[in-house]
Formats: sequence, C-alpha cells, structure tokens
Amino acid sequence: MIKYLRIPVYLLAVLLGGILLYLSGSYILSRWHTHPKQECMREEAHIFTRANGGVHIEIIIPFEYLGDSLRSGLKLDTTRRFTAFSWGEKAFYTQAKTWDNLSVKGALSALFLPTKALMRVRSFKQEEEDWVRVGICSVQLERLSSFLLHQFKTDTQGKKQRYRGFHYAPGDYFYYTRGRYSLFYTCNTWVNEAFKKAGIPTALWTPFASGIQRHLKRPPTNTRPLPRT
Repeated sequence: MIKYLRIPVYLLAVLLGGILLYLSGSYILSRWHTHPKQECMREEAHIFTRANGGVHIEIIIPFEYLGDSLRSGLKLDTTRRFTAFSWGEKAFYTQAKTWDNLSVKGALSALFLPTKALMRVRSFKQEEEDWVRVGICSVQLERLSSFLLHQFKTDTQGKKQRYRGFHYAPGDYFYYTRGRYSLFYTCNTWVNEAFKKAGIPTALWTPFASGIQRHLKRPPTNTRPLPRT
C-alpha cells in the first residue's frame, strides 16, 4: 500500500518543484532588464500600456502614429484617438472572455499545451486613468510598428485575416496571428518581446505584467507628436 502511495507523492513533489522553479525563474529574470543600443537622441513622444486586471498588458498607440501598412486591413474607428494591440490565447478570448469565467480545464490547457492565439485590436476615444505612458523616439516607434505588423497572419494577397463573427463591443475586433500561447510565451511575454524589438528597456524575460511594468520609463511632459509614417 505504501509503495502505491509513493507515486502520487512523487508526482505532487515534481509538480510543486516545477511551479517553484517557474516562479523563481520568473522573479529573477523579470528583474534583470535589457540594455538596448542607444539610438535615440531624446524621447519625442509616447505610447501607453494598460494592464487589464493587473494581469494582461495591452500596447496602446495614438492613432496618428500608426503607419499606413499597420492600419491597412484593420477595422478601425478613425474618430477614436487611440488603438490598442494585445495578443492572447484564442479559447480565452472567445470562450472565457474574463478571468472570472476561466475554467480549470481551459487554464491548464493554455498553460501546458501550446494553443492558438489571436490578436485583439480595439479603439479608445480618450486616455484613461489606468494607462501608463512610455516615452519613445521615432526609431523605437518604427520598430514597434514593424513588430506588430508582422504578427498578423495574412492571406495569399497579403491582407490581414480578421477572425469574423466575434467581438466584444464596437471598435473591438480580433485577427489571426502568428505564434502559439504557452506557459513560456504568454500575452505578457509577447509584449515584452515587442518592447525588446523596439529597443524599449524591459525585462529579460517575464510571463507576468508586473515584470514589464517595473521597467517602464515615464516620458517627460514636453514630448511632441511624431509625424505619421
């Protein structure tokens, strides 16, 4: 009897050890920050981030900063001033919708099995209180826009593919995207990679929103609009 009891005990020990290793690794790597090459003479403008519920970060860009290539094929409300991009697990977006509705089965599937992802694009009329400003220059904006552009899956004609028949509200749409969601590549890891590609200081690696937020540099108040590319 004792022999058979050892198996679940070992499995539990492995599971707890894996969780501890994951959390400790996340803690350490999220505190090490990147040192991008200094290519900006000064911060010329700003974008925003927003951590929904403190767990899921969006990248929010003023509409006038969106280049033609990035805007092409997106269903955007041109009367709204800001456009938000986020990346996440497809089943969560389309089935759970909120963290309160996330099932245990869905959470385990998203974490331990690489699953399909979607890009969420939505528009805002005005800046909101929980947004965090991030100072950028024209070089960083161009690289960030390039990263976002190449995350969209396209058809044979090069057009972005919208996930049709589903959206939360007007001005809120979903698109097919590259990559798969997993325990080691979460929605926040995606944002962290976007900032790395853009040359914005961020965490070495992190699956959590807090790992990104601690490295964000607030811009000066005298930034001026950048020309739209």
